[in-house]
Amino acid sequence: MNNFSTFVGIIASLCGIVALIVTIMNGKRIGRAGIVIISVILLVVIGAGVFISTSTTIIPHSPSNPLAPGATDQPTATPSPTTTLRVLQINQTMTVANPSATESWTQFSLVVKTATVDPANNRVTLFIGLTNNSTQTTENSLAFLRFQDQVTGKTTDGSGDGFTDMNYAPTQTIFFNPVFLFTPVPRRTYQLSGSLTGFAVLTPIMITF
Repeated sequence: MNNFSTFVGIIASLCGIVALIVTIMNGKRIGRAGIVIISVILLVVIGAGVFISTSTTIIPHSPSNPLAPGATDQPTATPSPTTTLRVLQINQTMTVANPSATESWTQFSLVVKTATVDPANNRVTLFIGLTNNSTQTTENSLAFLRFQDQVTGKTTDGSGDGFTDMNYAPTQTIFFNPVFLFTPVPRRTYQLSGSLTGFAVLTPIMITF
C-alpha cells in the first residue's frame, strides 16, 4: 500500500473515531478524563497523517526518449546553395542598330547561342558568334557586352574572348566565350546589350535565367 492509500485509511479511521465520540456523547455524559483521552487519540491520528503526507519521496523520471549510451545531439543540416552548372539555350541574334551600306564594319551580327551559369565560381559564360555579313574582309571586335538586372539596374560587363580585333572574311562567323562575373537570380530577366568597335551599337536582347 502506498503513502496515499495509508493516508486515506487514517482519514477514514479519524472519521470513525469522531462518529464514535458523537455517539458516546449522545448516549451519556463523559468525564473530564474521557475528554482528555479522546483528544490525545485525535492528536496522534492527525500527527501520523501529517507525517506520512510530508514524507513522500519524489523520484525523478528519465526522459521518455533518452539518448542511447554515447549518443550526442546532431545539429540540423543547413541546405547549401545550388552549385550545379546550368546551361540555358538562348539562340537570339543581336544586329547593328543603324548599319551603313558603305561601311562594312557595321554589317555584323552577333548570335547568342547559350549561357552557362556557374554559381560555384560566381560567373556566367556565353557562347556567342560574331558574323561578317558584308562582302569584304573586315577587322572587327566587341567593344563591350553588358548584362543589366531589370529589377535592381545593376550592370556587369563581360571580358575575355571576342574583345580583340580580328579579321573576318565575308560571311565568316567566329565563336567566343566571354565571361561575366556574377550569379543571376533565378527566374529574373536581364538585358544583354553591346557594341562593336567603332561604336556600332547592337540591338539589345532579354534573357530570363
